[in-house]
Amino acid sequence: MKSPNLLSRTLKLNALFSLVSGVLLIALHQYWQQLFGISFPFHATGAGILLFAWYVFKTARQTPIAIKAARYVIIMDLSWVLMSIVVLLTSKSISVAGNWLIGLTAILVADFAMFQYLGIKNLLNTKNTA
Repeated sequence: MKSPNLLSRTLKLNALFSLVSGVLLIALHQYWQQLFGISFPFHATGAGILLFAWYVFKTARQTPIAIKAARYVIIMDLSWVLMSIVVLLTSKSISVAGNWLIGLTAILVADFAMFQYLGIKNLLNTKNTA
């Protein structure tokens, strides 16, 4: 996908998804504990995700977008994916529904990372041909 707005749009979608996720983790933390079948501080995770959402949105609104900041977002996204894989492979106490949510979220976050990478690549190619 070649679009000069790919990076900005993907970052904004990532920020929106993270904002909604963070709010839901905070507001419904007891629900998530029941669904996942574990005692876990989902509200604290939600607060961290809200900070991430703020950083991603701030990065998306820059003109031009700072490539270094966008790369940090990719690194954080890939860290989330890696930790999700570790949890899926090692945790025996999370419910089946919880495992599915972890896996599906990891796939979506990996997609964000991929499209952000492609957006950076497009931007750098555009700068080199201009």
